Amino acid sequence: TWQDGWDRGRHVAHLFVVKLPVEELGVERNEILLSMRERNIGAAVHYAPLHTMPLYNEVKPQATLPVVDWLDRRIMTMPISASMDEKDCNDVLEVFEEAIALHDQRQGKAASR
Repeated sequence: TWQDGWDRGRHVAHLFVVKLPVEELGVERNEILLSMRERNIGAAVHYAPLHTMPLYNEVKPQATLPVVDWLDRRIMTMPISASMDEKDCNDVLEVFEEAIALHDQRQGKAASR
């Protein structure tokens, strides 16, 4: 399982973050998210960048954080829960792979992944 060799003392594993290679895939993160949600998989954007929030802009107007902005367009969280069994995990993975494949079909790419 994915937990094999996992050090519980170093990580609580309450988030399952995926960084999408959007340039390679030729797809925006939000397209993958919407496709997964249409299939009842609760993938999400867990945190919005702090510097883009109105309150932060009052404190530090026009802050630029290029690495955060770069990551913001690429990361998403997948469902993870102690109540998920192996079938649930496989369902999430299957829908994730199908969302990418669907986009590939729309773009006329060969399904080479």
